[in-house]
Amino acid sequence: MLVTSVGAETKLGNMLSRAQPSKMPPVEEQLRKLSTSTQIIGIVISIIIIVVSFLRFMVKKEYDNTGLPDFSGKSHTLKGLYEAIKRVALRPQGMLTMLASSLTLLLVGIAEGLPLAITIAITCWNKKCAIMFAQEPSTTATMASVTIICTDKMGGLTLIPQEVERCCIGGKDISEDSKISIHVLEAFWDGIGISSLIQENSRTSVDNSILSWAAEKWGLKMEIWKKRDSSIEFKQPTENENIVTALIGKDGGNGPRFLHCKGPATTILDSCSQFYDIEGNTRFMNTSKRKEIKGIIEQMHSKGLESVAFACKKVDDSKFDEGNLVMLGLLGLKKTSRQDTRTVIENFREAGIKVLIVSSEEVSTLKEIATSFGVIRPDADAWAIEGEVFRSISDKDRMDKADSIFVMGNSLPSDQLLLLSCLKDQGHTVAVVGNRTNDIPMLKAADVGLTFETGSTYIARKSADIVIKASNLTSISAIVKCGRCIYSNIRKFIQFQLPMTLAAGLVPLITNASYGSSPITTIQFHWAISVLTPLGGLALLMEPPGDMLMKKFAPGADKQLITKAMWVNIIIQTVYQTSLLATIQSKGPTMLGLSKEVTKTVMFNSFFLCQVFNKFNAREPEQINIFRGVRRSKWFWVGTVTALLLQATFLETAHAIAGDSKLTYTEWGMCLLVGIISWFIDLAGKCILLMIKKWVTKPAGSVVGDNRNLSSAVPEPTCNLELPQVMGKLDKVD
Repeated sequence: MLVTSVGAETKLGNMLSRAQPSKMPPVEEQLRKLSTSTQIIGIVISIIIIVVSFLRFMVKKEYDNTGLPDFSGKSHTLKGLYEAIKRVALRPQGMLTMLASSLTLLLVGIAEGLPLAITIAITCWNKKCAIMFAQEPSTTATMASVTIICTDKMGGLTLIPQEVERCCIGGKDISEDSKISIHVLEAFWDGIGISSLIQENSRTSVDNSILSWAAEKWGLKMEIWKKRDSSIEFKQPTENENIVTALIGKDGGNGPRFLHCKGPATTILDSCSQFYDIEGNTRFMNTSKRKEIKGIIEQMHSKGLESVAFACKKVDDSKFDEGNLVMLGLLGLKKTSRQDTRTVIENFREAGIKVLIVSSEEVSTLKEIATSFGVIRPDADAWAIEGEVFRSISDKDRMDKADSIFVMGNSLPSDQLLLLSCLKDQGHTVAVVGNRTNDIPMLKAADVGLTFETGSTYIARKSADIVIKASNLTSISAIVKCGRCIYSNIRKFIQFQLPMTLAAGLVPLITNASYGSSPITTIQFHWAISVLTPLGGLALLMEPPGDMLMKKFAPGADKQLITKAMWVNIIIQTVYQTSLLATIQSKGPTMLGLSKEVTKTVMFNSFFLCQVFNKFNAREPEQINIFRGVRRSKWFWVGTVTALLLQATFLETAHAIAGDSKLTYTEWGMCLLVGIISWFIDLAGKCILLMIKKWVTKPAGSVVGDNRNLSSAVPEPTCNLELPQVMGKLDKVD
C-alpha cells in the first residue's frame, strides 16, 4: 500500500501553515494612515464651510444673491452662456464661492494624490535599481526599515566566490558598446544555459557566477530559456570530466542538433578547429590565432583569473565526438575578496543592521564562517546557539536572548520561524535571504523575503518579495541604500505636500468664515496642486541618494514616518502661509494700497510661490543648510523653473480670459518676498528646535540605549558604502 499526503498534511504545507505572513509593509501602512488622515481633514473642513455658509444665510448676514447669473427675461445667446460659465467657474461670488470652496476641500481630501505620486516614484526607483526585481514596488521602501538580515552560509557569504571580470569573443574583448551578432549571442546563451539545468547540489560556484553575470549583463532569464522549443540531452565527456557536454536539438528535437561544451579554456581550445568572430562569421583556427587566444588565457591566469571557454558544433545522430569544435567565447573569473564581504558587513553594522546566520549545519561551522566574515567577534561564545536549545527554553528567555543571537545552527525550519517571530515581536524589521524550498516559510513570514535569481529554486523565487540578480551581499546593501533613499525622499515629499494641503484647507475656511468669500478660486487651488505635485513633489521624490544614508541607523518599523522636527516645520509653514494670506486679504487694500481684485491675484500668486520656496525647505527636513547638494539635482531645478513659467502663463491667461488683474513687477516682487520669507521662517524654527535639543540632551558620556531608538543618530563614519555600477549614474549629494 502506498500512502501519500497533500496540502497542509505535507511537511512543507505544515510549515507554511505555521508561518504567519508578514503584515502590510511599515512604509505602506504609515502612508495609508497619513492619506486617510488627509482625507478626513479635507472632508471635515468642507463640512465646516458648508455649516458656516448655512448659518450666515440663516441670520441673513449677507448673500442676498446666490452668486448665480440671472437669466430671467433675457435671451439665451451663446455669448451669454459663455459669460455665465466664466462667472461660475472663474469668478464665483456670494453663496457660490462658499460652495465652490467646500467642493475644493472635499476633492483635496478625497484625492489619492499623495500615494499616487509616491507609487510613481517608487516604480521609477525600482527601474533605476536594475539589480533586482520587486514583486511589490513598496517592498523596496521597506528595506529602509530593515534592522536584521537573516541568512545562511549560502546567502551571499559563500555562494558566489567569483565574478566575471573579462569576456572575449573571437579574441576580442567585449565591452558595453560592443555589437555582437545575434547568431553568436544565441549560441553563447545556449552554452551558458546548460549550467542552469545542472542539479543545484552538483552546480559549481563557477556555474552560478556565470549565470548571474549573464542575467545582469544581457538580461538572460533562465526560466524563459528553459521553456524554449528545444530538446536538451547531457552527454558524458569521453576524456575530461571537467567538461560539461550537452546536445541541444532545435524545434523540439526535430531540427538540427548542436553539441555544446563548456570547460577549462586550455582544454576547450585544444578541441577547437574554428572560431566565431563578433560578426557571426565562422573562421579557421590557424596557428597564429590559436597562439593569440592562448596568450589571452595566459594573461587571465597571470592576473589570477580562472578561464572558462564555450564551444559548439553541428552534429548528426550517427556521430558524436568532442573534436573540431567552434569556439564561442572565453570568460575570465576573479575570486571575490573576503575583505569585500567583511567591508559590506561592517557597513551594515555602521547602518544599524545586524547580520544573523541561521542554518541546519553545525554551530561550529557557522561560527567559523561568521567570524571569518566579521559577523561576530572570535570571543563571542554567548552569541551562538543551537536550535534545540533555543526551542527548549521558556518564552521569556527566548525573547531576552533573541536580540543577542548572531548564529543559530543545528536548527529546524520551525526553530528559525520561532526566532523570526521573537525578533519581529521585539520591533525589528527582518529581511530573510533564502534560496531553497525549505526557506519558503521564512521568506513568507519575513517583512522582506530576498532570494537570488541564480542558485535558487523556482518556488523560492515565487515566494520572495525581491529577486536579486547578482548573488552577493553587495547587491543587498545597494538595495538597502536604494530603500533608504526612497524613504528619505518620501519624508521630503510629505514636508512639501502637507503644508500646501493644510493651507489650501485653512485659507478658504478662515476667509469664508470671516469675510464670506474666498479670494482664491477653486480652479486656482486645483491649478496649484496639479502643477506643484508632479513638478515639485516628484522632483523631491527623485532626489539622488546622499552619502550619509548608510551612516544612520535604520528607522525601524515602530518609528513614525513624520518626525517631531518635521511636524514643527509643517506647523510653522502652515501657520505662516495661512496667517499671512488672511492678513493680505484683510489689510492688503489699506496697508499695501492694492485694489480688491489685485489683492486676490497677489494672494493666489503668494500661495503658489510659498509652495515653490518651501520645496527648498523640504529638501532638508532636519538640516539647517537647505541648499546642500541642490546644484547637482538637475530635475529639482527643471521642476522649479517649469513651475514658475507655468504660473506666469496661467496668470496671463486668467487676465485675458477671466479678466483677473495683471500683476506689475513690483507686485511680483512682493509675492516673491512672501515666498522667500518662508526660508527664514524655516531657519528660525530649526535653530530654535536645535537649541531646545541641546538644552534637554543628556551630558556626553551617558549610556545610549537600543539602536532602534536612535534613528537620527549618526555613528562615526568609516568607509562609504556606494551603490554598484548600475546605480552609479545617479548624482551624489555633497
